[in-house]
Amino acid sequence: MAQFLYSRIARAKYLLVAEAIGYQGGRFTGIALVSERILLGHHKSIKPNVILPNYQGQRTSNPGHDGLKNTQKHLGFTEPTATIVWGEVIKSSVSPEQVMTWNMFPFHPFAQNRGPLTNRTPTTVELEVGASYTKMLLTLLPKVKVVAIGRKAGRTLDTMGIKNTPVPHPANGGAGRFKEAIKEVLV
Repeated sequence: MAQFLYSRIARAKYLLVAEAIGYQGGRFTGIALVSERILLGHHKSIKPNVILPNYQGQRTSNPGHDGLKNTQKHLGFTEPTATIVWGEVIKSSVSPEQVMTWNMFPFHPFAQNRGPLTNRTPTTVELEVGASYTKMLLTLLPKVKVVAIGRKAGRTLDTMGIKNTPVPHPANGGAGRFKEAIKEVLV
């Protein structure tokens, strides 16, 4: 995470803010909207240097975990939202190094009764805690354009008084709407 932030602080023009870290992405990479498979170089269309120039990713998930599918055991986790977001960044005229990703709750909320390889919606209190981290990050990025991915991120940013451009979240059938909206933003 630190290398991702340091590599972009001086260059970032866009801050894409989603809701919370997911188990298929940031839980293992530490970076919002970035999957392990991308950092390991196993993603078919997004190379690791798009995220971290001159960095060799390391696996942090357990390939021997009983709950993993064979592909996950061999190649690490992939996150559909990360694939869609970074795929659109790559297609745009904006340099990937000008794009930083973040989550309103920069931690992984999971369902206690189902274990850590699950996601759940962050609580209002968790979003308030996360807002303090977002405010700190924004002090380092005073001229960045904030883009809210999804309604929860947008509402939380609005509550904080942070001007943002909302785009639909690509999950749950929203990929097409996200792609159309983000094309208008990344110019």
